Amino acid sequence: MVDGVVSIPFTGCLADGTCCRSDGPKQGADIPPFVVGQENRLVGLAIRAVLQNSPVRYNPIVFYGPPGTGKSHVARGLAGACKSRFPSCVTIYTTAVDFARELTNAIETQAVEDFRIRYRQAHFVVLDDVGLLAAYEAAQRELTYTSDSLTDVGHCLIATAAAAPTRLPDLLPGLRSRLQAGLTVPLLPPGRDTRFVLVKQLAEDRGIRIPDVVSQALADSLAASVPELLGVLVQLELDAKINADHITMENVKRYLALRAGSR
Repeated sequence: MVDGVVSIPFTGCLADGTCCRSDGPKQGADIPPFVVGQENRLVGLAIRAVLQNSPVRYNPIVFYGPPGTGKSHVARGLAGACKSRFPSCVTIYTTAVDFARELTNAIETQAVEDFRIRYRQAHFVVLDDVGLLAAYEAAQRELTYTSDSLTDVGHCLIATAAAAPTRLPDLLPGLRSRLQAGLTVPLLPPGRDTRFVLVKQLAEDRGIRIPDVVSQALADSLAASVPELLGVLVQLELDAKINADHITMENVKRYLALRAGSR
């Protein structure tokens, strides 16, 4: 591992949008580790704060950043890890839109009390992309009260957002205030050293042979997010299958030249 870059494992697995009870059946794929460099050191500390302490000292915790920085990865990873690490606790992972839809369905079926019990008695509620609640006022109010209930009993709300709570003006002031009251953690795009480790990890996951000098060339040349790096590797993998048995510097130089020429 490169100095200053660590890989944080997320034990456990998680099925999309389901309530994860430790005594329920395990579903879904394993969640890959989250690679953290110096640029995201606070992210690593926040993840460890959740997984090493119960009750969590910070509440709520909001991870925010631009697309491709790993917000959903962190949310899903923490939910799966909490389920595995705290087997007697109830962990709920959902998206903001699904939270709003579930509330609407509860209202229409006169099951709001069941909805409230489910969320307010959970030990960990992980909500992905809270900013999308801007279009759902009732869900915002419900999340505000849910946050209060969780805080009162020492349970934890973890949310992700595209921007810091102070920069989500379309949310109701009460909800924005609750989100600001806890720990807000920025996720920054991966730096050069982190990109090097990510390239190696993504290549290994896909069974791609790639020398360190090639990984370093990509890390130096591409200020890219994780999805973008994966897309680059897919392109290079296809080129390598045609011209060699592994990705070479020639593959990289050819790709970078084509990329520069297309701008």
